[in-house]
Amino acid sequence: MITQMRQFIRLRDEAGDGEGGTGAGDGAGAPSTPFGSFYGESGLNREALDTLPESAAPIRSMLEKYSNEDALYGGIKNLQYLASQKSLARLPADATDEQKHQHSTMVKEYFGVPDHAKDYGVTKPEGVPDEMWDQDGTDALLDILHQHNASPELVQALSAHQIAGMQAELDKAPQREEDRRAEVNAELQKSFGNDLQTVSADAAKGLAALGIDMPESGNLADLKIGYTEILQAGQRMTQLIGEDAVSRGLARDSSQNSAGSYRDQAMAIKSDPSNKFYADFTSQHSQT
Repeated sequence: MITQMRQFIRLRDEAGDGEGGTGAGDGAGAPSTPFGSFYGESGLNREALDTLPESAAPIRSMLEKYSNEDALYGGIKNLQYLASQKSLARLPADATDEQKHQHSTMVKEYFGVPDHAKDYGVTKPEGVPDEMWDQDGTDALLDILHQHNASPELVQALSAHQIAGMQAELDKAPQREEDRRAEVNAELQKSFGNDLQTVSADAAKGLAALGIDMPESGNLADLKIGYTEILQAGQRMTQLIGEDAVSRGLARDSSQNSAGSYRDQAMAIKSDPSNKFYADFTSQHSQT
């Protein structure tokens, strides 16, 4: 403001006769204040007003609102009063409900808070799967932000941050799937070594008998199975080997906990007449 006052003083001198004589355009004496050169006996001094640079457009707009210098000062005083009444300072702890309401109204106007949380315009962007977008959670968060008078700019910034995080997860998904397949393949290779192809072929037949189809690739790492399929497979297994056999369970000690030992036990049940489950299996198998 001090810089602008000095500028007005210079403009005032340029608008006068240079020697404290008449002001520009109206023949009156030299103005006594920095704003005086912009007013004369007939009102606003347009010639002086036109000397203002473009950067002073807000000042020009203010000057044009008043017909004389006294009215201008009255307007400035009123603006100061309104500014003091519309301070965005924090409310005291003992603020009344009315004061809280007035303060909230001023904050809403200042930050451009919409009337309703839905008016923030936050929606699920294209490309984000439905299962990744929590609409109820988003609505609840928008309600909280709205209650605390969050500006639309803040809400959009938060939304952009959230969506960027989702997109980053989507971008990582293919590599995570590739890493998972590699891990499964490495585990199978470690368990079966050169027998993996043969074991996979046998497993495919067994899984088919349980109602589980192998993936087209033939790679167990690509097998997709849910809890429904697991329950159905277990039910089918019970039907194949008999309720009594399932109830007795497969006897095994702690040394038989590898994938290879499971396969050996299954093969023994199928082909070794001395195995105590062989009779149950062949009997059930012959009936299917």
